[in-house]
Amino acid sequence: MDKTNAVANMRNSNIEMLRFLMMFGICMWHILMHGFGLRHMATNEMHPSYEQILALCFLVPATNCFMFISGYFGLKLKREKLISLFVQATFYYLLCIIIRDTCSFGLWIGLSYIIKNPFPLTNGAWWFLTWYIVIMIISPLVELNGGKKRDSLITSMMIFINSFGIWLNHRSSGSDLMGLLTIYMTGRMLSKYYRELEKITIKFWLFIFFLVTAVLTLAAAAFSSRGDDKMVWTLLMYNNPMVIIQAVSLFYFTKGLPMKLWSIPRFLGSHCFAIYLITEFTSNAFYILWRNVYESHGMIIMFALALGTCILICFIDRVRVVLSVNVNKVLLRMIYKIERRCEALVTDE
Repeated sequence: MDKTNAVANMRNSNIEMLRFLMMFGICMWHILMHGFGLRHMATNEMHPSYEQILALCFLVPATNCFMFISGYFGLKLKREKLISLFVQATFYYLLCIIIRDTCSFGLWIGLSYIIKNPFPLTNGAWWFLTWYIVIMIISPLVELNGGKKRDSLITSMMIFINSFGIWLNHRSSGSDLMGLLTIYMTGRMLSKYYRELEKITIKFWLFIFFLVTAVLTLAAAAFSSRGDDKMVWTLLMYNNPMVIIQAVSLFYFTKGLPMKLWSIPRFLGSHCFAIYLITEFTSNAFYILWRNVYESHGMIIMFALALGTCILICFIDRVRVVLSVNVNKVLLRMIYKIERRCEALVTDE
């Protein structure tokens, strides 16, 4: 393989760094929502400051952008990937329960919770991970192969239904299967049929991002000044078209930067999913801790602590990967044996 092909097959460090930054942005979003309690805006029980509204408007596209990256490059249904995700989820599920319940309520409470809820992918432990795996499983079925006109129309209809509904069902917030699948399909469509978007200057995408963020911030601030915090919450839903545009513009801005092949961003990007798994399933302990640090020592110290924690989690996940190699192999052999037995039964019939 020549040098050109070798470079082409390496993961773009810019995109991997974007994945890490989006995951860090999700943590910052959760600090505001769960640590500071801004999720209660949905019922007008919490009134955000203008500084918090500005931060939320910059952070809200993180989840969509993370999913858009998966859609743009595509998810491949492979046994190895599914097993890896299952082992990773199970490891952090057990670890978080031990940390969360054992430290707070005692060992037996933690063990009883595991016995009652043994499957982390089906009991709602992580909504994003559950729907992410579902999309991976159905990815061969939803792959766009109907032509540019037809596939663009279908994806546009999905965006409309996801954002505005069809008046026959209650409108969601975008944090569900329909929302993530829409972002994934948008990424697949733009990757397959609209490659010319990559040729647009990064200044344009940066301008679009700041323009949409400014409009979103002014609109949210206007509703907040009138005491309508429920409308602020609505504007910050993942299926808001402006939020989707923010995510897309961030992706194209990053992809348009000169390609780098640095190892550190690739390391952080490949292990950043553990950040979500740990911080999201510890009963908001991290978010409350970081909020307390903010109130005691200021934003810079809180930001540095949160960033350092996220980087540390990536190193922890690297250790987990090394420890779980043999587990993955055993599970893979078991699946192969089950498949062969099923094939033998079908053949005998």
